[in-house]
Amino acid sequence: MKTKLLTPVLILLCCLTQITFAQSYKSLYKTGRDFFEAAQYDSAVVALTASLALKADYGKTIEMRAKAYESLKKYTEAATDFKQLTVLDAKEEQWYLDAGRNLFANSQMDEAVVYLEKATNLESKLAEAYVLKFKAYFRLGKYNEAQTAIDAVILLKPEDPTLAFPKAIICDSLHEYEAAKINYEKTIAANYETKDAYLSYIQMLVRTQKLNNAKEVADRAINAFTDEKEFLFLRADIYRLKLDYPNAINDLSRVTLLDNNNIRAFLTRAVVYKEFNQFQSSISDYGKVISLDPENYNAYFHRGACFQEVSDTKSAERDYAVLEAAAAKITRPEDQKLLGMATTRLFELRREADAPTLLLDTPSLDGGVASVSNAATTLDVAGTFQDKSPLLSATLNGTVLALKQGKFNVSIPLESGTTLHFEATDIYQNVAKIDYPIKRTEANPPTLRLLSPFASENGEIYLEADASTLYVEGIAQDESNIRQISINGVNASFSPSTENPKFTANIPIKNTGTLALIITDIYGNTAKVNYNINRDAAMMMSTNPMGKTWVLFIDNSNYETFASLEGPTKDIVLMKNAVANYQIHNSIHKKDMTKRQMERFFSIELRDLIRSNRVNSLIVWYAGHGKFINETGYWIPVDAKRDDEFTYFNINNLKAAMQSYSNDITHTLVITDACESGPSFYQAMRSLGGKRTCDDPQATKFRSSQVFSSAGYELASDNSQFTKAFAKALEVNESSCLSIDEVVQSVTSAVKGNNQQSPQFGKIAGLEDQNGTFFFMKK
Repeated sequence: MKTKLLTPVLILLCCLTQITFAQSYKSLYKTGRDFFEAAQYDSAVVALTASLALKADYGKTIEMRAKAYESLKKYTEAATDFKQLTVLDAKEEQWYLDAGRNLFANSQMDEAVVYLEKATNLESKLAEAYVLKFKAYFRLGKYNEAQTAIDAVILLKPEDPTLAFPKAIICDSLHEYEAAKINYEKTIAANYETKDAYLSYIQMLVRTQKLNNAKEVADRAINAFTDEKEFLFLRADIYRLKLDYPNAINDLSRVTLLDNNNIRAFLTRAVVYKEFNQFQSSISDYGKVISLDPENYNAYFHRGACFQEVSDTKSAERDYAVLEAAAAKITRPEDQKLLGMATTRLFELRREADAPTLLLDTPSLDGGVASVSNAATTLDVAGTFQDKSPLLSATLNGTVLALKQGKFNVSIPLESGTTLHFEATDIYQNVAKIDYPIKRTEANPPTLRLLSPFASENGEIYLEADASTLYVEGIAQDESNIRQISINGVNASFSPSTENPKFTANIPIKNTGTLALIITDIYGNTAKVNYNINRDAAMMMSTNPMGKTWVLFIDNSNYETFASLEGPTKDIVLMKNAVANYQIHNSIHKKDMTKRQMERFFSIELRDLIRSNRVNSLIVWYAGHGKFINETGYWIPVDAKRDDEFTYFNINNLKAAMQSYSNDITHTLVITDACESGPSFYQAMRSLGGKRTCDDPQATKFRSSQVFSSAGYELASDNSQFTKAFAKALEVNESSCLSIDEVVQSVTSAVKGNNQQSPQFGKIAGLEDQNGTFFFMKK
């Protein structure tokens, strides 16, 4: 739309650009004048500006353009042109007047009065200039100068009734109240600016404490403007100042009848009711204000004050609390002042005289005395201070306590004869002082004897694999009475008054491998004993000749410099599903291992896991990149550099690490689904002649150290047929046990048939192999 409006002007500008040199400035002036007379002021400005480009001091053109600017309300540009005319003709008062008028319209009052003064100096009968001077001086707060200006206009136009109101206003501002009164009355009599005259007149009479006169004028105004609420507000204020509260209330009620949602009316009437000691009516009006404006904090505060007057302290507290809750968003100074007063009043309304109380959790008390082990050098002290009011401070033996919702938990040094001395003070200066003497006692922790279940000397409890609860029975022994016995967090049953009591408990053990007993005597001496729950022993002895079997999956997929692989992650998910139906006691999945992580894991972490968990059989499955360089095989860590052999994980290092715990394991099976890495493992090819069976002691009890590789020197595919064939062999097996030899035959046949890889099966060089073999045992 804006483009369409400017199109005629742009066309004119283009045309003028072409013909400017062919026309005289007078012709362009005439074109601009024609546009001006046709009220096409934008076009007029374009033409006149083009004319001035040819003759910059042509007065008629400047004047015409100034008038066009003024018609467009571009007062800055108009004033500039008119000021230029005063330079061309310093004796022409009209240019000063025009400049002053546009400066006034642009709110440049200081500069406006300069030009208007020059205009009246050149022509003393220039009434418009005096009127503008009056307005400008009044806006600047220069009331004497404004009065001089309006008096000059009155001299020029003594019969003009419109001048009485500005004369009244300036007299009022100069505190010439009698003259103001006369001129207000003249204005009202002339029926000119009557409403504003009444308002200013009444306000002046109120300011000057002429309340009877103010009421009389207000009565006249209300009769003249029956639906004008402002006069009712003014008269209500007059009645209020005269202490005539009933009539003030009546006028404000008339406003509410005219406008039932007038917040000012209800708020003002609430104030009047309050001053008139009609607090319930005031409460009602403040409630109306709050319903119309829920964030009117003035109404909440003063309604709270009214509730206090009628002794409804709960309601008063509730209203003051609204300001307290809104403190973060109260920004107006008047509301912030109310917030400060509300906070003070709330403080007093909530005042109470009760001292804080202390509930001590630890140490335990016996007749108000804290019994503490003689061996203890520090004492853990915990408890809760309770009080109706917030606490100001709390100390223990002079040290300030950190409280959180009244709670504390500290450790203090112990000295002979120490007393626990507490002091607590609330915000109303109610003080509690509490002392607990400390009695030193024996320092020996309890001992225990487990009667059921049986535990081995190394702390092992052997259970059936499917046991979900465990009955525990034992005897606690101590020179003092026992206070508490807990087993895996469950409190055991015992007689606290009996020396060396027997204890019993039924403990859920479905999801735990540990039995943790904690026994504490009455002096806080504590013994902690842990037993390891071994669920696997019974099953391994009867159904699994492989013993405790773990599988370790290494999934290297996201490489930094080698091509990343999608296959390993999918393959390991496939293998996890495949072995789910076999007796695998623990599965470890390591993903995207760096060289440092691989070296540390195989040398230290896996060794410790095998020994501490007494693992009998171990499968290590590697999926990722591999290399065979200078008769050495490597697994490629994810942080390996493509052209730096040193950053690869050497298979010889793996074998050396595994040698350190090979004596702890009967069967070791390494499966490597990685290109080129296989040959470095082999000591000799394993014979696949004949079927191995799990009831053959030589096959199950003799050591085996075997490796099955997906590829020799060939590059393995990211889409591993090797893994698919391996998983398939496990899935289709219907026997209770399946030897790795049978899996090798099945996988080799499958992958060779697809012209994929050339799997290799052999003994691991450097690890003892007694021609035993690994079996997958069905669940």
